[in-house]
Amino acid sequence: MSQTKLPRVTKKLIEEHQELEARRKALSREASDLRKQQDAIEEALVALVREEGGKARSVKKCGYVLAMHDASGSVGWKQEFVKVAGIDAAEELIAAAPKREVLSVEKAA
Repeated sequence: MSQTKLPRVTKKLIEEHQELEARRKALSREASDLRKQQDAIEEALVALVREEGGKARSVKKCGYVLAMHDASGSVGWKQEFVKVAGIDAAEELIAAAPKREVLSVEKAA
């Protein structure tokens, strides 16, 4: 049986771990705050596309094309269902899952 050599645990290593944990938590909070700001803006963009996009669900605005697209829905319980019913039944459900709208923002040509 081979034994892997563990790194030498020192005060410096433990302190580095704690510093990294604190940085990770701070970045996570910052990312959450940024997501909230982005969500508010995205809500306005989606409203614009829905109001002015017509059947194409697309609007050219300020050098950008804002458009709504259908994306495949997801089945969160897929793994458990596969265990019970099998992969074929799961694939049928996935194919039948309703589409969902997603916003894309791209530089206009």
